[in-house]
Amino acid sequence: PNKIEDLFNKSDEVKEKYSFFHFFPFVNQPCKNSHHHMTADVIYETLKKDNPALSLGTVYRNLNQLADHEMIQKISIPGHPDRFDATTHNHFHFYCTSCHDIKDLFFEGLYEAAGLVEKETGARIDHSDMSFHGLCADCKDVAVN
Repeated sequence: PNKIEDLFNKSDEVKEKYSFFHFFPFVNQPCKNSHHHMTADVIYETLKKDNPALSLGTVYRNLNQLADHEMIQKISIPGHPDRFDATTHNHFHFYCTSCHDIKDLFFEGLYEAAGLVEKETGARIDHSDMSFHGLCADCKDVAVN
């Protein structure tokens, strides 16, 4: 079972303790329905249409709490707004420095990097957070022409 299912199976008392729990379905839906990793502002604009009383601060606060509890993933790129990802299992990202799009990467060879680090350092890797930065295929084609 994943962390989201675990929270949904908790007692009502536990759910009340985590006020963001009630917010999760609203935030998670735009993240899951989008192939893009959305910013809090974009999520807010998406949700505001059907929830006019919603505040931007509520969206930011709840997104950060959901990320802290590993129900969504926060992607931080220095100099740019944080993005949020509904895919919580281990994967990597490619960030286009031109169009600022972020793509999920699930290449087998990338998962082997942790093992190489452990072998070389003698350390134990519990989690890795790796991203690649450059030009996506579309932006690379534009730059070449």
